[in-house]
Amino acid sequence: MGGMPPEKYDLEYQYSPSRWSKRFDADAVIDAHVNTASAASQKARDSIPYEVLRYGEGKNQLIDLFGTTLPDDSPILVYVHGGYWQELDRSISAYVVEPLVRNGIRVAVVGYDLAPSVTLRRIVEEMGELDAFLTTWCTSKAIWLAGHSAGAHLVGSLLKNRARNESVKVTGMIFISGIYDLVPLVETYVNNELKLTREEARLLSLYDLNIKDLQEMKLLVAVAEYDSDEFKRQSKEFYEMLLQHNPKTEYTVIPEKDHFDIVEKLNDPNDELTRKIISLITMK
Repeated sequence: MGGMPPEKYDLEYQYSPSRWSKRFDADAVIDAHVNTASAASQKARDSIPYEVLRYGEGKNQLIDLFGTTLPDDSPILVYVHGGYWQELDRSISAYVVEPLVRNGIRVAVVGYDLAPSVTLRRIVEEMGELDAFLTTWCTSKAIWLAGHSAGAHLVGSLLKNRARNESVKVTGMIFISGIYDLVPLVETYVNNELKLTREEARLLSLYDLNIKDLQEMKLLVAVAEYDSDEFKRQSKEFYEMLLQHNPKTEYTVIPEKDHFDIVEKLNDPNDELTRKIISLITMK
């Protein structure tokens, strides 16, 4: 690492999910993820009716709503992609769609503006605008929010910032291989584009949550067996915090998956996490 202090190297390594895959090397696993996610997303768009909705003024504040032929009160999963708030987009994040729609669940794949074009604080504000949009638009009998990696942080930010009396009632939240404490990222490559100070990172971390909201939701925290030690630590500690306020919170480690195929396999109706999500939402 070119003379980098050991503690910095450790953080770089721990917060580089691609270095932990047992399937490919770091570059290849990212290429494979983009290719797999793109193919599954295109298949969903080719085979399942969808429409594009706008929830804010930002360039990427768009939603691909799949399952438009299902009843308006069908349960819905609102999915927020990862990419460290600076990569990926909704166009390759519809891999979750097919198995859910086949089980009567509409899926809203959310786009958002990315750093460095906007700050992370602004991205979190966009999630508040998503919450406001769902409040006025959504008529589903069950509303679930799910996020992967940075998307899990953005979903969790709603627990921290939403105005309880003005927001739609959310049935449950699903956090997949998420990042919840942002302070360790300040000294890593991730912050090259985010440009967070330690204080900003602390304020944007998921420490102070809306406890009343927590008590009324079903919550699932999932992490991959081959996620890094730090990702697993963060997931376990986030779960333990949620559990203090909601004894129904669930935690699961998905075996033989890494940071990327834990969500790629959501396209497989027989996958463990896919089946768990469908069961939670349909209550079957």
